Amino acid sequence: MGGAYRSGETGARVIASAASPAAGVSRVEFQSNDQDETREYIRRNYGDHSRVVRGKGKFLYRVSAVAAGRVIVGRTERWLHQTLRAAVLHPTLFLSLQPGETVSLGRRSHALQPDRAVFCAPDHEYTRAGYSAENLVLRVESGLLEREIAARVRRRSRRWLAPSGPIPMTAARRAELLALEGQAHAAARTGGSWGPFGDLEAYERAVAGWMAGLILEAAGVQCITELGLARLVRLQRWIDAHLHDEITLDRLCAVAGVGPRSLQKALIAARGQTPHEFVTARRLAAARRRLESTGSQVRVSTIALDCGFRHLGRFSGIYRAAFGESPAETARAAERCGWRAVPGNTQA
Repeated sequence: MGGAYRSGETGARVIASAASPAAGVSRVEFQSNDQDETREYIRRNYGDHSRVVRGKGKFLYRVSAVAAGRVIVGRTERWLHQTLRAAVLHPTLFLSLQPGETVSLGRRSHALQPDRAVFCAPDHEYTRAGYSAENLVLRVESGLLEREIAARVRRRSRRWLAPSGPIPMTAARRAELLALEGQAHAAARTGGSWGPFGDLEAYERAVAGWMAGLILEAAGVQCITELGLARLVRLQRWIDAHLHDEITLDRLCAVAGVGPRSLQKALIAARGQTPHEFVTARRLAAARRRLESTGSQVRVSTIALDCGFRHLGRFSGIYRAAFGESPAETARAAERCGWRAVPGNTQA
């Protein structure tokens, strides 16, 4: 049974953030049994996303975290099988505290395990799917992490971007992460302090440095120029305006003004996708927005063709893999609940 839009349950509640005596720190507490309320909370605080819930029983989504300046660290918990399609706004590390969840980045899927985290870079779309789970999540502001990475690679004139993907977590690394989480909670308590870090700024740098070291040790980084990023923004706009057309690699290169190898390198660095994956993701996002905004008023096949999908069966398979439900299920749920899509990209 799908339930992407409204649980119909009562008893949802939001626990307001409480200011801490430590400057720049606040507790972030949210708990809800209502899917709409959960979606709105995440959209407002972390960016738009899609969430499909399956199974019978009580829905729950809970956040218990600490916002410490440019760092957020804490736990999330959810009940029932859920499929989430999103892209984070800032570099985020997800560590599952129990097995049973997968994260798909492009065509690659990775199982979340207690000894293997998954790092998600900003604007890299991903799909998370699995049953009831609890995760430890660490988010660092993009500019802060980039500066820490640049300081370590000693080439500050370029932008160094970390790739999305799995990162091994040794027992020592897990202990370090738990210690950073514990220090944030200690600072958020009444009369709390920053302990060995001394102040908030030192704590921020220590967390960002820890994440930078983890990334460089496990996956390395990729560089991209500001001109390259500007070309990708222009390319994305062009793709969104030509979804119905046949989009070939040659056309993409012509619009971006670069060769195939340079385009692939830039897209993998900035979006974590090959050119083909990037175009498909833009088409999927547009198709979902159309399905959510029109319900059953427009045929699924019409929307698929308008978004550049020539084979309906293949479109349905790709769509289900990304969002956890078929296009027809999205349309029926939107029609049933009167839900309308929020304009913009799907991010969370």
